Amino acid sequence: MLKSRTRTPPSLNTHLRRAVLAFPPLSSPTYVPLGLASLVAFVRRQVPGCDLVACDLNVEAWHSAARTEEDRALVRYFQGQGEDFFDANLYAVKLEQWRGVGGRLARLLTHDARIYVERGEASGELRALLDGLLGLLLARDPELVGLSVVFPGQLIPALALARRLRELDPRRSRLVVLGGAMLSALRVDELLRACAPFLDAVALGEGEVTAARLCAGEPLDQIPGLAHGGRARPGRPAPVELGFLPLPAFDALELPRYLNPEPVLPFLLSRGCRWGRCRFCSHNASWGRYRRLAPDALASQLAELDARHGARHFYSADQYVEVEDLLGLGLALEQRGPRLAGLHVLGRPLPTYTADALERIAAAGVCWIGWGVESGSQRLLDIARKGIRVEVVRQVLVDAASAGISNLMMLIHGLPGSTDEDLDATFRLVDELHPHLDAVTASGFVLFANAEFGRRPERHGLRVIGAEVLFRVAGQTVHSHRLIYEELTDGVFGPPRRGEELRRWERRRAWLPELPLLSQMYAEHYLLHAAHRAGCRTRPIRTRAA
Repeated sequence: MLKSRTRTPPSLNTHLRRAVLAFPPLSSPTYVPLGLASLVAFVRRQVPGCDLVACDLNVEAWHSAARTEEDRALVRYFQGQGEDFFDANLYAVKLEQWRGVGGRLARLLTHDARIYVERGEASGELRALLDGLLGLLLARDPELVGLSVVFPGQLIPALALARRLRELDPRRSRLVVLGGAMLSALRVDELLRACAPFLDAVALGEGEVTAARLCAGEPLDQIPGLAHGGRARPGRPAPVELGFLPLPAFDALELPRYLNPEPVLPFLLSRGCRWGRCRFCSHNASWGRYRRLAPDALASQLAELDARHGARHFYSADQYVEVEDLLGLGLALEQRGPRLAGLHVLGRPLPTYTADALERIAAAGVCWIGWGVESGSQRLLDIARKGIRVEVVRQVLVDAASAGISNLMMLIHGLPGSTDEDLDATFRLVDELHPHLDAVTASGFVLFANAEFGRRPERHGLRVIGAEVLFRVAGQTVHSHRLIYEELTDGVFGPPRRGEELRRWERRRAWLPELPLLSQMYAEHYLLHAAHRAGCRTRPIRTRAA
């Protein structure tokens, strides 16, 4: 266990395993999995004799879906081989063509894979895809197979892989474990009961220590954070101090396979949320107290990733980053040499984001900020305990755009207590800021059982009906922590407002001037285009030879 803040824990020296840690579909073909790279680096250091490999099955699934020469030409385009990646009109055409590839893959890994997980019935096309991916997974005959499920869209494909693996390995000679952030969003006890024929264990919470002990071959009952069989509530491992973590092992992944013209890598400055008070957020209950690296330490990591992989574009996996940390990072990078080519973070629009501070972080390479605005109604922001002021939001986003930073405004429609007047206030804010925005995302409010709105729904005019059903296997139901609810309006409980608010937003958005293409791009491509437009690059993008 990691308890000390000042020393690295000793390596584990028990029986060592052959292990593979994998990132299953379905995610973006541009996304390099930070969690997987971090786990591999930690296990390599703690269990140096373990025969460990990493396998990104997601990017391999995308390559397998690119069947025709036209599809493969699109892959080469997004990898920077040939035509101009920064021609917005050409990019729009290529992206629209690529959606056909994504649609075929999504059908297989959502609709077909769900039928297979629930009923064991697999189409020939799905079986061929699963067998191809498992061939990569099992190439070195691992004793341990770990699947890192970070996003909701990965859960069913991961379970489909686990089910097919058991069909190929009926004697259960391999331990199959699921981990990742998505597992904190569902009922793990139900998952283990329903999937017992093909799933052995689930790792909860931060995965480094759990993965290391699994790879060392320790008995399952002795591993913190590991749920299995009758041990469905094992607690969680102690939070890891970020200074203990080695540099993510991106070398374990084939970076040229991703659909980016040059490496675009994720980074992590902190875990947990420094603010930690939003009533709609479930992350604080899932990931514990706030911890962060010193900006100087992060600057050292980014400089090393540039040296190892030629990476000059990075995006943050933090819940949000304080402006003080960005200023410190910029100063530390300046002392080390060339500035970043492009950096993306999430931010809370606070008064500390002054015009001067925004100019300084833009000069350091920050070219895109996703702002958690949520609403244009101060009343709703106060109810949600967001901790921001609408008048400050206006000023910060205007100043950010003036500094050359691309603004993404993120909204939540249907927050508890919302009225037509509140929605109109949001529309007015979007209208005012629209000339300073490159993208707007709008999602419907989700009631999570482990967020404050979910723990005390009646205080906010909500009546819980039940938990969301994810899937059913052999009569066993697996629920998420997302709650189905009704909302009190004019003294009567009825459907939540979020649906109507989202419909009104779509109608309103159709009349707004068209935003740049950035909002339709994969996140990594958005970052590259924003950096290109802002002039943040200090050297030309290194497109690959065809």
